[in-house]
Amino acid sequence: MKRAIITKDKFRISVPGVDVDAASDFEFILHEDHLSAQPYFMLWIPCPLTGKNNNTNRSATVPITVPEITDDTIVLLYLEVSDEGGSYYPTPPSVGGDQSVGAQVLIGLETGTTVNVTFGVPQTVRAPIGAFLILMRSGL
Repeated sequence: MKRAIITKDKFRISVPGVDVDAASDFEFILHEDHLSAQPYFMLWIPCPLTGKNNNTNRSATVPITVPEITDDTIVLLYLEVSDEGGSYYPTPPSVGGDQSVGAQVLIGLETGTTVNVTFGVPQTVRAPIGAFLILMRSGL
């Protein structure tokens, strides 16, 4: 009995005891048509302000070249505040950040293949170490 198919076009795993080729729609653990979002690009973006603290508001924009962004692209940022952890879970485009630590990260979609990521750090707040940029296709 075969329980999985993983190819360029198919990503399917059936429930135990069911052959993946004979499985009904409700007998899959994973199926490519059932995923709400499919990640296709990830990049670590170091914050250019890390280590700088001159008691002023600081801002720096990093342009990133990415695969083409379409209408069904979901863009997420995970802000990392320190080497000891402290991930702040996905910030949606153009909002960003975690006010409890004061740092902000904003996304600006410039063209189909350029994303501008802006790190904004208020005075007396330690700059984050960076952010993970993740692009996903909506599966809906």
